[in-house]
Parts: sequence; structure tokens; C-alpha cells
Amino acid sequence: KVSAKVQENVASSSPLKQKIFQWAVDVARQALPDRLQETKPSGLLGLKLGLADKLVFGKIKARLGTNFEFAMSGGAPLSRDLAEFFWGAGIQIFEGYGLSETSPVLTVNAKGRVRLGTVGPAIPETELRIASDGEILARGPQIMRGYHNLPEQTAEAIDEEGWFHTGDIGEIDDDGFLKITDRKKEIIVNAYGKNVAPAPIENALKSSRFIGQAVVIGDRRKLLSALLVPDFDTLQAWAMQQGIDVDSTYALLGSEQVKALFKAEIEIVNEGLARYEQIRIWELLPADFTIETGELTPTQKIKRRVIHEKYSGVIDHLYEGSEPSKIERFATRGDLNVYGFRSGGAAWRPRHADFRSAGQVGQCLHPHSARRAGGSHRIPVSPTGYPLSGAGLGQGRQLRGRSRHRRDRRCDRSRVGRTGSQIGSAAVPILERVA
Repeated sequence: KVSAKVQENVASSSPLKQKIFQWAVDVARQALPDRLQETKPSGLLGLKLGLADKLVFGKIKARLGTNFEFAMSGGAPLSRDLAEFFWGAGIQIFEGYGLSETSPVLTVNAKGRVRLGTVGPAIPETELRIASDGEILARGPQIMRGYHNLPEQTAEAIDEEGWFHTGDIGEIDDDGFLKITDRKKEIIVNAYGKNVAPAPIENALKSSRFIGQAVVIGDRRKLLSALLVPDFDTLQAWAMQQGIDVDSTYALLGSEQVKALFKAEIEIVNEGLARYEQIRIWELLPADFTIETGELTPTQKIKRRVIHEKYSGVIDHLYEGSEPSKIERFATRGDLNVYGFRSGGAAWRPRHADFRSAGQVGQCLHPHSARRAGGSHRIPVSPTGYPLSGAGLGQGRQLRGRSRHRRDRRCDRSRVGRTGSQIGSAAVPILERVA
């Protein structure tokens, strides 16, 4: 919230102040190693940092009060970008990790020994190890004796050697710093068997100043989706600057400008993700997740099961017709597979299927596809009707047909060429939108 407020104030300030702020952030990034070690950089960088503190960062720190020294972070992951911003600004945030069953600390970053992106090394007299399935195990004097009058649950949590099974997935680096990946029970296994940790993706989404809360959906699904709760203060301020009506939340979220804004924010996040981790479809929700409404725990953790049940209708609507039912090979090269499916109530397909303009295709479409949609092929689109990646053939690619491919009488023979024929830049189909 503090970071979002800072970004909002900067966005509404004059161009000169925006440039000064960006300059200060760049200087702080260069001085980050010194900030982490609580030393002052020498030379010109030291002079620049002193000026940046006076013009920008000192004002941010003043808002935290004169008695503020440092902050501790736990209960939820602190994104690395956010941590770098605050440390660069001279605001120390030490991230740690633990559970109620561990009274409650296992690891913590400390003064002079900070590694951003981790929750620090184990505290004294505490042992950590990673199980074969990636689960974090802990042993030490702070581990509970057991759950009161629940011997079976206690036996599941603490093994015979005294190791407490945290239920979290993580990794320990060579220097002993622990990095939390996700909750063991929250790992998404998609329809293709890929394991996806939702928390890092959700944190990346929440790094946008317009996104307050995010929940990634996709277990046993062929693609990932997200339920997004906007940061309404930031969004409304932006919308007012754009002349968008903010009196009705539903009208605001239904605005094409707002949809385009969130689409752009999601695409920025997707650039840093593996293809199977990318968010393909999403929905904006009109109200925050709260403890009172049952979506959050008292420690502000997401109750995924509750959200899945409460928003099951929204989730089902997102996935209606959005997942490819079958891979329809468009050419012989695996990286040019095109998936035909609908998304957001719309789909795309070639207006015509004459691909011979730059050489005949060496292989027919999937034999069964010619009997649907008049032999044309549907192209995947985003919720806003924008064709997704892979919707057209690449420029100037050469494809070799398979000699064993026989001409199927169900295929359009005009699109079946000789083995070794080529597809050039003119072979990109013209798309048309279909209902």
C-alpha cells in the first residue's frame, strides 16, 4: 500500500518531479549493495545518494514517523522488486519465516546479513533441510510438542526423527539462506502434468500498482487464469484522469480502457514467465478479499478453497470454451502448432485458406479439421478478442512435409503439396472474428 501510494503520487506529479523520482530510484539501485551492508557509498555515487535522500527518499521515510527504524515482514511473501525499492530508499525491511507450530520463527534476515528474495538463514539451534519432494523440514527447540489431543495429526506433522513438516516448498542456497516457493498443497498441476507455483505469479501480478489482490487458477486445466481485485484507490484516480465514470464499480471494471489497462499489466508480467505459467484469461472482481467475507485467514493468507467455491461460477465462465480440446497440427514443425479454441466469447479463424501464394504447404491440416468450419482453422484469442501468440505462421519459415503423409480425401487437396515445399511470408492467413 505504501509503495502504491508513492507510485500514485509520482504519476500525478509534474514531469520534472517524475524525472527526479526516476533518477533517485536509479541511484538507489546502484547503491543497493551498500544499503544492504549499511555502509555509505564513496565518491560520486555517495553524493548522488545523499541528494536523492534529501529530494525524494527522506520525504517517504518522514511519512513513517520519527521513531521508525526498521520493519519486519512475514506471513506473506515480500516481492523482490518491492524489497529492492524500500531498501534502496533507505527503509530497512527484514523478511523472516515461521509458523504457529514453530513459536513462530525459523529463519530471518538480520542486520548486515540480508539476501533479498529469501527469508534469511535459520536462527540459532534450528536445523533445516529440504525433503525429496521439496518440502521444508525443520527441527529445533521452538517446534511444538504436538496438536492438543490430536495424535494422528501430530504424527503427520512431526516424523519419528523430530522433523516438523512445514507444508511449504522451498530451497536453501549454499550460504544457508532459505527461499520459499509455495505451499505444498497449493501447487497447481495443470492438465499436462506441469507443476506451477501460484504464489510467485500472484506476487508478480500484485507488483502492478493497479492490482491489489490476485489468485491464480489452473489445477487440472490446460491454461492458467487469474481472479484480480484492483487497487481501487489507484484505479479510480487513474480513471478520473482518463475521464472514465467512477460512480459505478461495475461500469468502471467494464470500461474498455480499464480492460486494456489490465491486459497491458498482465502482458508485462507474462513476459517474465514460462509459457505454461502465463496468465491467459482473467476476470476483475468488484470487491476485496477480506477476513470478514471469508476469503482471508486472520494472517491475511488467501483461502483458496473458499475462493474456488465462492467464485466457481466466475471461474467456470472464464474457462467455457477457452481451453483447446485438441491440438490441431497446422504444419509439420512442432513449434508452429496452432490451437483452435474460443476465449471471451469470441474466436478467430482464417477468412480464406489459400496458402499457396508463397509455395504449397507440405502437409494438410489435421484430417478431421477440414470437416469443421469449412476446412478453416480457429485461432486463439484473449478475453478482449486479441489473437494470442502463435495465431499466425512465422515470416519466411521453411517447412518440410512428411513423405509418409498421405492425401486424405477429407482434406482440401488444394492445400496438400509436395514433400519439401515451402511456406513463405505471404502464407500468414487473414483472420476474421467469429461468434
